[in-house]
Amino acid sequence: MLKVFGSLPASVMRKRCPSWTKDIRPIFQLYYNLYPVMHTHDVINLRSVGDVRSKLRMINMSMFEYDWNHPNFMPTTRDLSPDKTEIVRRWLE
Repeated sequence: MLKVFGSLPASVMRKRCPSWTKDIRPIFQLYYNLYPVMHTHDVINLRSVGDVRSKLRMINMSMFEYDWNHPNFMPTTRDLSPDKTEIVRRWLE
């Protein structure tokens, strides 16, 4: 399988502190739309900055700390481009 990712604009990649509205929410909105069960079962509402902020530790662990084979690893992050993964990581800090 070959995966091809697009790059984010250089202006976004230069940001040390990405914004929720312009940079992060569009990424999370896609996953909100693709996986509505996370919202309907009160796991996380990826459209809500408040809910995302209250679960930063869970997101950080799911995306960056667990091994890919761990049952709590967020497998959808495998489909994020390296640029988007980096922007999310910066915002989580």
